[in-house]
Amino acid sequence: MAIRKIKKAATRKATAKTATPKNPKVSAAVRPLLAAAKPFGTVRTVRAQGGGPYPELHVVVQPGIKLRFTRPDTDDRFQVLGYFGGKRKPSEVGLKATNWATVNPRKGKFKMKTVSVKNVRIAASKMSKAPKARTTRKTATRKAPKMPKIATGVWALLNAALSASGGKLEPKRPGNGGGGPNEVHVRVAPGIKLRFNRPDTEDRLKVFGYFGGKRKPSQVGLKAANWGRYSPTKGKWRMRKVTPENIRIAASKMSKADREYIESKGRRHPLSKPDERQNDFQPDRTSKAETTTASHAQKEVDVILLHNQLQDALRRRLEKMYGKENVDDESPTVMGTRVDLMVSQSDEDWFYEIKTSPEPRACIREAIGQLLEYSFWPGSQEASRLIVVGKTPADADTKKYCSRLSKRFSLPVEYQHIEV
Repeated sequence: MAIRKIKKAATRKATAKTATPKNPKVSAAVRPLLAAAKPFGTVRTVRAQGGGPYPELHVVVQPGIKLRFTRPDTDDRFQVLGYFGGKRKPSEVGLKATNWATVNPRKGKFKMKTVSVKNVRIAASKMSKAPKARTTRKTATRKAPKMPKIATGVWALLNAALSASGGKLEPKRPGNGGGGPNEVHVRVAPGIKLRFNRPDTEDRLKVFGYFGGKRKPSQVGLKAANWGRYSPTKGKWRMRKVTPENIRIAASKMSKADREYIESKGRRHPLSKPDERQNDFQPDRTSKAETTTASHAQKEVDVILLHNQLQDALRRRLEKMYGKENVDDESPTVMGTRVDLMVSQSDEDWFYEIKTSPEPRACIREAIGQLLEYSFWPGSQEASRLIVVGKTPADADTKKYCSRLSKRFSLPVEYQHIEV
C-alpha cells in the first residue's frame, strides 16, 4: 500500500513538471515590450528556472537565440535577458544599441541594462538576422588502406625515392574509382609527393609527380627526371622513362626544393635585412627602367598542413592553460572572416593569428592588419590582446618592435612562437 502511494506521488510530480505551463499575467508596462519583440520570433511560455509560480515568456528569434522575459507579471522585478547559443556574445550578432550587461558570457547569457521598447526591438531584429551557429559535422571514419603487394622491381624504385628524399611511404586508395589499395605515395615534402600506380605489377606501373600549389617540375629544379605534361593545372606530371636513376633525381630535387619557398607562400626571401643607412636622407633621384618584359611563375604554395599543425599545437597548449571551455578555434567575426584562435577570460578576449613564415618580422607584417580589423572594425568584438603566432622564437628586435607599438600607439600586439 505504501509503495503504491509513493508511485502515485512520483507520477504526480513527473506530470506536474512536464505539463505545459499556463500563460502568465502580463503587466501593462511589459505588453509593449513583448509586442516589439513578437514580429521577430515566436513567443513561448516556459516554467521558471527552479520551479515556482512565476512562468517566464521567451521570444525565440532563431534556433539557439532568444529573449527571456522574467517575472512579466510585475514591473519592479521584471528583467530582460538575452541568450545566445554556441557561447556567442551580443557583439557577434551586431547588437550595438541594445545596452547589454555581462551576466554569464560562458553560457551566452546577457542582461539588458536599460529596458525600453526601442532596445527590445533593436535586440530582436539584430538577433533574428544573426549568422546561424556553426554545426560540427560528423564524418564517417574511414579505415586506413593496407599496404598493397609490391613487385620486386618496384621495390628498387621505392627504395631509391626514400633514400634520396628521406620521405614517407604511404599506402593510398586509388583516386579514380578503382577498387583495392593499389597505389603507394612517397611524400617527400609538404604538398609534394611521388605517386606509384599499380605497384603490384611492373609492366603496368606508372609514376606521377604531384606538386602543391600547381607548381611545375621546373620550379623545383627537376631538369633530368624526364617529366612529361599530364595535368599541369592540377600540378600533376608523369614520368616518361621510369628508372631508379630518374626516381632518385626526382625525389632528391623535390625534397630539397627551397624550404623557404614552400613555407613562405612563394617568396624565396620574405623580407630583406634591415639597412642601417635607410634613414640617411640623400637629395638625389634614382634612375629606373621605364619598360621591361617579365614572366610570372606560379607562386602560390600549399602551406595549409603546416598552418593546421601550428593551430592544433597552440589550441592544445591554450586548452591546458585556460580550459577547453574558454578556447575557440576559427571564431567568426562580423565581416564573415574567422580568427584562428580566441581565448575568453572573464570580461576580455584575446585573438591569436597564426602565420607560417620563418621570420617573426614577416609573421607580424602579415598578421597585424587582420588582427586590427578583427578587433577594431565598426561593430567588431574588441580584444584586449592581439597575439601573432609563428614557429620561430622572437629575437631582440621583434620584442622592441612590439613594445614600441604598445607604448606609442597603445596597440596590444604581442608575438609568441609555437613548436610542432
